[in-house]
Amino acid sequence: LATVWNEGRLVLAQRMVTHSWSNRFADLVAALVTDGLGLSSSYYSSVSIRLAEPGGLDVLRKALGRIGGLRITYGPAPQEGTVERDAWERKRIDTSSGEQFSECLCTQPKL
Repeated sequence: LATVWNEGRLVLAQRMVTHSWSNRFADLVAALVTDGLGLSSSYYSSVSIRLAEPGGLDVLRKALGRIGGLRITYGPAPQEGTVERDAWERKRIDTSSGEQFSECLCTQPKL
């Protein structure tokens, strides 16, 4: 997907990120928005609440645009093994749907 967004150009990450399969995707988004706004982690809860409010995403997107936060590039941090494999091996539950993760269709070996 990043290749499509970047029209095939190589774009290096300015910041490395990781996440936990036991967290909600919204938690990752709130952390990235907090960072993009240049705020300390003590503002994470406020950003998370704002994201969940009607119109909150638009307000935060505009704020990110004003200060250049939309130009920050993020990439996945290298880990021991892969998140997909680890989630599959532990039969983790998706906190958004309450369903067990299914094996992804990527070519990454599942050991």
